[in-house]
Amino acid sequence: MKMVKSLSVIIHLGLILFVLSAGVYASDWSLQNELPTENSLNSVWGSSGSDIFSVGDDGTVLHYDGSTWAEMTSNATVDLNGVWGSSGSEVFSVGDDGLILNYDGNSWTEMTSNTTDSLNGVWGSSGSDIFSVGDDGTVLHYDGSTWEEMTSNATVDLNGVWGSSGSEVFSVGDDGLILNYDGNSWTEMTSNTTDSLNDVWGSSGSDIFSVGDDGTVLHYDGSTWEEMSSNATVDLNGVWGSSGSEVFSVGDNGLILNYDGSTWTDMTSPSDDRLYGVWGTSGTDIFAVGEDGTLLYKTDDDDDNDDEYYEECFIATAAYGSTNASHVEVLRNFRDRFLLNNKFGRAFVELYYTCSPPIADAIARHTILQAIVQASLLPLVGMSWVALNFGPATVLLLMLALLALMIATTVVLLQRLGNSKARFVRSENAKPQE
Repeated sequence: MKMVKSLSVIIHLGLILFVLSAGVYASDWSLQNELPTENSLNSVWGSSGSDIFSVGDDGTVLHYDGSTWAEMTSNATVDLNGVWGSSGSEVFSVGDDGLILNYDGNSWTEMTSNTTDSLNGVWGSSGSDIFSVGDDGTVLHYDGSTWEEMTSNATVDLNGVWGSSGSEVFSVGDDGLILNYDGNSWTEMTSNTTDSLNDVWGSSGSDIFSVGDDGTVLHYDGSTWEEMSSNATVDLNGVWGSSGSEVFSVGDNGLILNYDGSTWTDMTSPSDDRLYGVWGTSGTDIFAVGEDGTLLYKTDDDDDNDDEYYEECFIATAAYGSTNASHVEVLRNFRDRFLLNNKFGRAFVELYYTCSPPIADAIARHTILQAIVQASLLPLVGMSWVALNFGPATVLLLMLALLALMIATTVVLLQRLGNSKARFVRSENAKPQE
């Protein structure tokens, strides 16, 4: 009997830790803390890991110094869609209504673009050889002194631009359009797709990737563009790589894909927000940005060997019998989204990793305990699902409403009990005395 009571205490402590950590499998992508803006971020670029710029809606410009993100004054009010620089003191950002901003290391100033078309992407081979593309086939070139419009012969929106040199530049756009600039003129290439393309990046002129709507991924080998299998169905909005065998793409619903030189695989993402841009200094130092000010960071995960151990030890996995169970998936997503992006949540996760193995082992060996724990976890799964779909504030409101209902019910029951007692006393008093 004493052993059963001890096991009961351990299980309940484990469940409390599970509520706080909701952990199953940790991602090496994490949400950046203390986000400085709620505006959507559309692009990211840096000169180094401690000098990174991200731009977004309503003229938002952020800078990362290696430790914190801070908002910069851009004096712009329209959406900024792309950013690129030749150095940390020569950065360019483009946006709606033909806006082009230049950062000289001290402040951002507006440049004369000679267009009112919205600009969606920017890239250059140097500070005096820069290309920007935008709506209705707009292509601009900067020679170090002025921006001038180029003839593209395109009429659809161009969404991204990248080149291996100033005489080998590629731009992608709606309806599968791909343009190539050879140093003299822009010509249309055969893309073999009609899906809109949103971004382009390459490791060389014969190793280029383009991503687009409905999970479209194209590869150019120097002669032809061919579609690759991504196994994704949502829109892909950004692509970047450290090499031809280490490429990353980000898209809707927080999707992050990684290409290892042979196949594209889905990475565990701590966010389900739409992601627009990705950039890094290496394959283990990467930033991704997206809607509502989302900032994700990927670093090298040195604990890969521990992941399988932790996956086998978790209470929910032991109770439901599989890491792929739908209830476990809900709790895992809750952990990734709401706990791993703050120090208190991570502390609880670490504590849970320490305490859970013996509890999970006991649960896995007893079917009765599995049933009990499954029933105990149902409220947690429900609250986690609500938090993921409607936000944690909704969970708090529901809990307050439930508390209010319990208090009201208790008051009504006490009143009825008091009335019943009073009627009983009156009836007893009304009886004739013997």
